Amino acid sequence: MSRKKPEKRNIKIGIFTDKSKAYNQAILETLYSLQAATTWQIAKNIQEKQKPTENREIRDSRAHKIYSVIQRKGGRLNDLEEKGYVTSNEGLWMLTIKGNIALAIIKPGLLNEHGAIEEGIIKFEEALKNMPEGIAHAPLGISIDRGHFKKDFPKISNQLRRDPSVFKLIVEETRQLLLEGINLDAINEYSLASLLLARKSVANAIFKLSRSLS
Repeated sequence: MSRKKPEKRNIKIGIFTDKSKAYNQAILETLYSLQAATTWQIAKNIQEKQKPTENREIRDSRAHKIYSVIQRKGGRLNDLEEKGYVTSNEGLWMLTIKGNIALAIIKPGLLNEHGAIEEGIIKFEEALKNMPEGIAHAPLGISIDRGHFKKDFPKISNQLRRDPSVFKLIVEETRQLLLEGINLDAINEYSLASLLLARKSVANAIFKLSRSLS
């Protein structure tokens, strides 16, 4: 009796499967490259990569069309912000932690770039500054002392810069969560972090990391 071959399942992230996937990916890649950018800078960058031309009039016309698609109400940037992949501050757009993870999943080569790891750490540090104190009660009965975590993270981030394997593990475990049916478009960053901490491999990695800092 022959064994049934395991079913090959594709990883699906909503923003990369709908009709706007090309724009969505281009926006995330642009923000990964520029770190922070205005809407017009994003539009110009996308135009230069998708349809480069030396003709200034044509170049500006194409950039304006892209700008209208990504900046309008309900447009690409608004949609990506509502789903937690990008954030804006004083007119500048930036990737969130979830945005970095999503991009690393569809472009695994980014994990071999030091800049990708550094960008992830920077985004997480920025998010921690706005994290309220107290205990966070997340799904699966997990509780996190946010104040304690904020206090320890500078030491953790330095360790992560020396050993980026934990970030690679987080991306891989997020990939597994997607295969198990998690909708990345619908889950917020704190819930995603809680689900990741519930994974034995991530919990063990964090535990080893914390012990190395004690």
